[in-house]
Amino acid sequence: EGFRESGSICDIGSVMSKPEGRSRKEIFISYGREDEVKDFVKKLKDSLEGRRLSSWLDTTDIPAGSDWHAEIGVGLQNCRALIAIITKKYISSRFCKKELYGANTDGKKIFPIIFEDFDLGANGEVGAGVKYVISDINWTFFRKGKDDFAESVAKLIDGLNAAGIKGEVEVEEENEEGEDTEDGEEEEEEEEEEEEEEEEEVKEEEEVKELHPRVSCDICNGAVYGTRYKCTVCPNYDLCERCKAKGRHAEHAMTAIKSPKDRCHRGFFCDICESFIYGIRYKCLKCSNYDLCWECKGKGHHSKHKMKAFEAP
Repeated sequence: EGFRESGSICDIGSVMSKPEGRSRKEIFISYGREDEVKDFVKKLKDSLEGRRLSSWLDTTDIPAGSDWHAEIGVGLQNCRALIAIITKKYISSRFCKKELYGANTDGKKIFPIIFEDFDLGANGEVGAGVKYVISDINWTFFRKGKDDFAESVAKLIDGLNAAGIKGEVEVEEENEEGEDTEDGEEEEEEEEEEEEEEEEEVKEEEEVKELHPRVSCDICNGAVYGTRYKCTVCPNYDLCERCKAKGRHAEHAMTAIKSPKDRCHRGFFCDICESFIYGIRYKCLKCSNYDLCWECKGKGHHSKHKMKAFEAP
């Protein structure tokens, strides 16, 4: 499939900023490596780039001589959205699924592209994990001989734009010369200045704290700086310092993660939920390269084999 079989697919947790000298790409293109899909992916990337939407693709964005898995981690870490080219090979590939699950766990916007028909039913071809991620998302169809490529691209770009992912555009500033400022407008300006001052204070406070990339607070939907509080009960539920201090989500115990590098077992995925592993990592002493997160271990998964607990990454 173009991936090395040994090790994990990527070390996302070890990449906290874009590599020096390379620009961040907004869209990560995830696909199986069938020949027909390769040609389609290149055409799709050209269409996105033609509209000034930057996209990451393994065949063009991994420098020669670099670590393949680490570079995939860079692309996933730095993107804002993942386009998944759904084919029968894609939904059966553990590497493609790890890209999809990783993006979903990390809060990326996901755009499923249906390249060929498949069965999503209860006993269909799609596994529970893929079905969970894509079933509630509006798909874009690019089936050969059934859907018009230009029309489908337009729909996809409309979706990207609606998600705030837009190409570079020139914004025309309104000319307000000669207009009189009324009392109501003055009050609005004063309120805006006060809001800007508050935002500036928050920004200054956040600048001295470390950002948890691609993590948002589930209460205020803001970025998480400083200490991140991860719920030990709810899956993929996090709080920022401010919302935690207000007593939100107090009904469940929270794990405090002071740094993005803290308590994340970089380069390891849980083999049950296929999420990144925070806190305690459980490694099977019998199975090769088999790990569980503390949540799946607590649910009794893989209980027939002895596991070794690793508290520190």
